[in-house]
Amino acid sequence: MALSVDKPDPGMLLGVRDRAMLAVGLQVGFRRTEIAGLQVGDFHMNRGFDSLKVVRKGGKKGSLAIHPQAAQRIRDYLPKRVLNSRGILTIRRHFRDYLF
Repeated sequence: MALSVDKPDPGMLLGVRDRAMLAVGLQVGFRRTEIAGLQVGDFHMNRGFDSLKVVRKGGKKGSLAIHPQAAQRIRDYLPKRVLNSRGILTIRRHFRDYLF
């Protein structure tokens, strides 16, 4: 599993994003649709633990503590997802609230 999570290039924006997505999928166990539906505000602290709010299969809502490495990879990605090297928004406005 470590090889899959570490494979994307951390020197590229898409690599940082992919490392965060893979960590959430492999270390937290979220489905693809759950990952695609995550919004920036879903990443939060819950009782001292980094957590993600998620809408599970069947529409059930929950908040799950996540692996520290997955949390760190999300933290590494968040500041890079909004601005490119020139300070220009790189994500279309419609998708701005989505984590990935």
